[in-house]
Amino acid sequence: MLPTPAPRNVVRYNRRLPMPRFANEAELAERVLGILSPHFEIETEVDGRHCSGRQLRIDAVLRPRDPSDWKDDRPAFGVEFKLASQGPSSTAKFTQWARQAVDYTHTD
Repeated sequence: MLPTPAPRNVVRYNRRLPMPRFANEAELAERVLGILSPHFEIETEVDGRHCSGRQLRIDAVLRPRDPSDWKDDRPAFGVEFKLASQGPSSTAKFTQWARQAVDYTHTD
């Protein structure tokens, strides 16, 4: 079976782009948030209350500096930074991260 050709305006990469090594998640967050800061208002270490009553904290909440092109009047994105190189590289670890992401969807 032949691969489906990409549309003309789509570029496909056959290799992973180089990613610098980060000593920890804080270093990764600093780099990424620094790149995004011209485009987003950034609040870090944001506390919230899960529907179960538990207190949770997410690494950052991003809001577009100019939301005029967004469908939502006040769009916001929650961001949690993870380094795959930290901790065991197992299905259990990734499942834990997925569970954490789901928990954030139920958090004010």
